[in-house]
Amino acid sequence: MDMNKEEEKKLAFYERVKELLNRPLNGESAELTEQKEWGETLKWKLKELIEGIHKLDLFSDDLSLDGFIEEYVELPISRFIEQQEKPWLSDKLTIGLMGHYSTGKTSVLNCLFDEQFPVSPLESTALSAYLSYGSHTDVVRIVDKSGNVQELPGSDAALFDYTVSFGFPFARVFDYLQKESENPALKELTFIDTPGLFSYDTDHSVPACKAAAHCDVVFWFIRVDRGLDQTSIDYINEYLSDTPLYCVMTFTDSRGVHDADGAMQVILETARKHGIEVKGHLKFGRRPETQAAFKKECDALIRQLTDTYQKYHPLGVLVSVMTWLRNMLVEHQGTLQKAIGEATAEQNELLNAFSSSQDDFSSSYESVANRFQSMIQTFNNRCAGATFCGGAAAALVADM
Repeated sequence: MDMNKEEEKKLAFYERVKELLNRPLNGESAELTEQKEWGETLKWKLKELIEGIHKLDLFSDDLSLDGFIEEYVELPISRFIEQQEKPWLSDKLTIGLMGHYSTGKTSVLNCLFDEQFPVSPLESTALSAYLSYGSHTDVVRIVDKSGNVQELPGSDAALFDYTVSFGFPFARVFDYLQKESENPALKELTFIDTPGLFSYDTDHSVPACKAAAHCDVVFWFIRVDRGLDQTSIDYINEYLSDTPLYCVMTFTDSRGVHDADGAMQVILETARKHGIEVKGHLKFGRRPETQAAFKKECDALIRQLTDTYQKYHPLGVLVSVMTWLRNMLVEHQGTLQKAIGEATAEQNELLNAFSSSQDDFSSSYESVANRFQSMIQTFNNRCAGATFCGGAAAALVADM
């Protein structure tokens, strides 16, 4: 009987997925396609310009060309394209919820914004979910790998719960979910609830890794009963070293956790020993009073974050880079023009000296030629018809 119920659930699930895949799609707009093509074209032109300047040996020796291109070309172009695809990220601070699966990320999002994203003691979030400000709170948008968008009833968000999807590879078909909320805090920022990292299903972690590159701030989730493990340490140091990091300590009031504050201090000390800078930390639990205290502290932190960290403006970064490169080329051009001017002056000086010496040579040559002609005339006048004339020879010598 139980087996029959399980088969019925599986059949119902696949029928819903089939229906979803057969629905009409809203494809990418021509304007979005044009913006993305413009971004890609600009990226390659900038890379060619930078590589050309590098060949002129204008960059300092300690500059990493690959690192420079990654930070000031690849990243802003990527963020620009993403903001064209996801307009709710423009002019917003983006906060990513990251960490191991089943550490409470989705529970925190539900607590803060009174949402109903599915949660489970097991691995549940299959796709990154963007929560942004808006009035269409009763629908969920799902975007596939080709950028096609579908709007679903809000209740269909449960379809993408990893625990009830029978291992369906959502991450291979779809890119992310997006839902709107009228919570005023979201006027200044957007939250990304990412799938848990370090899953046994490698496809499951791909959306989280992709979202991490575009987060302005990261809330890293750690269960106090498990601590900060080496996989988390390695990931943070490799991918989030330049991203402001805040820790959310979860399960602080669970059974078996007798000294949550002590456990949190151990976690923070472990992070410090491994070179991880934790900007701040919050604690979250299951009890209503713990969640109420968390919500109050987190609301205050969110206000602080919007005042502390600048929103990422990719076009502003690109303009700054192009201005810097232009000034470098102008300075180089000025130096080159100065060198050309100095070389021209030196060349003119040499030409003048050559011209003067040429005049001296011509004058001397003419004088010698005249004297030689005079000698010939003297010889002819004095020795005409003579085989040998000592007097003429003496005259020639005297004339010399």
